[in-house]
Amino acid sequence: MEVMPENKCPLVGHAHDPRFLTLRSLQTPQGRSRTRFYIIEGIRHLARAVEHNAPIESIFLDPSVLSNPFGQKLARRLRKRGVVVVRLSPRRYRCLTLASEPQGIGAVGAAAMDSTPARSTHGRRIGAQTHPEKTRES
Repeated sequence: MEVMPENKCPLVGHAHDPRFLTLRSLQTPQGRSRTRFYIIEGIRHLARAVEHNAPIESIFLDPSVLSNPFGQKLARRLRKRGVVVVRLSPRRYRCLTLASEPQGIGAVGAAAMDSTPARSTHGRRIGAQTHPEKTRES
């Protein structure tokens, strides 16, 4: 069962696609620090982040792996909220996942410290807005 109509979610199949390269960069401390984004991987972790109102910038998925009905519903719900959905080819998803038992879904969470727009490692915005974390006490 497909999670969403394919024409509504771009397919990333090439290793040099900027969206894939940005996701890969978030696997490193330098990429996370530079962009102020991080990867959330798996249904349970993503559901917990959503439950706690963590800012979700985008989700990525591989429909051929995402077979869990709850995970499919979560993806649909986030898309309806306006979260960007990127479909990864099975090969790109396997290159990205660090899970021993991949579930077919992950997300990019925002950890912005201020209102300055975060940039991907390629100089493009990867999300519509940034979200401040807790304010620091002086």
